[in-house]
Amino acid sequence: METQAFEGYLKQVRELVLQNQNGSQPDNHELLSVIEEQKTNYAGDSSFESFFNGEHHFYNGCYEQALKCYLEAKDVPCFQFFCYRASSLISKERGQPEKALSYIQKAFKLDSDDPTVQQLFTSLRSAVEVNGEESNKNGQLASGEAYPLFENSGGNQFYDTNSYQEIPRKNPVTTRKSENFTATSTDEFQENHALKKRINLFQNTQLEQMQAYLKQGEQHLELLDNSLYILNGWNLAAPAKPFLFTEESRKSSGGHYLRWNGKGIAINPGANFLENFHAQGFCVRDIDFVLVTRNSKDAYADVRAISELCQQVNRVASDRQIIHYYLHQRVCQELAPFLKPSFKQARNTIHKLEMFLDSPDVEKVELSEGIVLHYFMGMTSQPLHGYRENLGEHTLNSSSLGIRFELANETQELKVGYLSGLAWSPLLIHHLGYCDLLLAGFGNTNYNDYSRLEFTEDSLGYSGCSTVLEELAPKLLLLTEFAGREGDIRIEVIKKMRSDCYQDDSHQTSALLPADVGLTVDLNNLHVKCSISKKFVPAGQTHVVAGSNSFGRLSYLSPHFCA
Repeated sequence: METQAFEGYLKQVRELVLQNQNGSQPDNHELLSVIEEQKTNYAGDSSFESFFNGEHHFYNGCYEQALKCYLEAKDVPCFQFFCYRASSLISKERGQPEKALSYIQKAFKLDSDDPTVQQLFTSLRSAVEVNGEESNKNGQLASGEAYPLFENSGGNQFYDTNSYQEIPRKNPVTTRKSENFTATSTDEFQENHALKKRINLFQNTQLEQMQAYLKQGEQHLELLDNSLYILNGWNLAAPAKPFLFTEESRKSSGGHYLRWNGKGIAINPGANFLENFHAQGFCVRDIDFVLVTRNSKDAYADVRAISELCQQVNRVASDRQIIHYYLHQRVCQELAPFLKPSFKQARNTIHKLEMFLDSPDVEKVELSEGIVLHYFMGMTSQPLHGYRENLGEHTLNSSSLGIRFELANETQELKVGYLSGLAWSPLLIHHLGYCDLLLAGFGNTNYNDYSRLEFTEDSLGYSGCSTVLEELAPKLLLLTEFAGREGDIRIEVIKKMRSDCYQDDSHQTSALLPADVGLTVDLNNLHVKCSISKKFVPAGQTHVVAGSNSFGRLSYLSPHFCA
């Protein structure tokens, strides 16, 4: 619900409340009709549905029910105000005027324009002052002393509608007299007004920025459908910085983005994914599916940010973007509590990529028309043999999923594979099957690995990628996710692998490229976009050029620019 629309609703309600207060025969019929109309308009928004349910109960005099609903409406602007207002009336009904006054003072400080609050504040202050004089005569607790409040789970203090017992406070703290506790002085009123103005300014700025973000998303260059966008690489601007001495800092980060038949799939969106994603001109509304294949923050660091950004956009946009999440089993357990939907349309959008003892070697799920996902379990540091008999905690924590997309439309069928965070095993080839395009996470290497004496234990490395190239012979193999332990070796790895695997040109027809942020592949023909001309050229004719600095961006050039 937009801020302007919400403020318009409050203005309309308050005008009707004033009419009822000034009339000889108060009638809430029109007021309740306005609330029901707003509730219908925002059906599907759980937070605002709870709010309008609370409004309906409040103006029907059911204050406890109203408070329960208000507490569920935490995304409504200044929801605490409505909670304090309801809490005050609950306390008043229970014969606790001092407590009622403490709540209405809090509500008054948040919004002094509400006619119900104004009327209640005046009546309660008078009642408490009279009671206070009587209490002082009898040596009882003065009205100016603080009363204990109950806390809800969110940490804000409102009346506990489930409890009627007052909890005694040891050594009660005496506060200012009630007439000085409210925002009646000019200085305090100005301070409250300045704070409220600052908050409103921030909220309006956020709204304007979100509207600009949506507009920019609608106006971005027409997306090339049936394409693969590489968003994984090194985000290092300077050639030499102290943090490059740490191995963790040299890991590439990001993820990948695939579009097919008008649907967008974010694959392993790790750190810097959204930054790289937006730098390519995309908007979160271009994401329909999020896929995470391994239990590592390198593969899911930006998932929560994607979810939160989508929810914020859906509060402003006329139509809602619904994202489905297909997550590695362990990752799903960790992230599911943070991906709870805010709209009814987003129910049943979190899917766990599970493997069972009676599962086939490769599981299958249809994401959308023409997009079928096949996935299988692999290991990062132990053999695949016997993994079905040992689906325990260690296996789940250390496992990664290999995947293959079967993509189809009216004119073609295509198989796209992806191996990330996997150690080599002969079963990889068996489970993966033939792929037209294969995206392989390289990881690390060492002397025995690139000399092809043995395979690395924590990644495919040089020997694993070379073996995949030789045995599967995909039309295009992209090496990605270099861990950087040995430095920036992307170009050297590609040259050596071509030399080792292309000795007999008559049998090896695969194109081999290092993948970096900005690489775009047209899946209709497996052509690559030239970094300069922006035209697509055959992958086998593409020249890869590194910058002068290590860990810098790679450029992909057509032969025309390398003549």
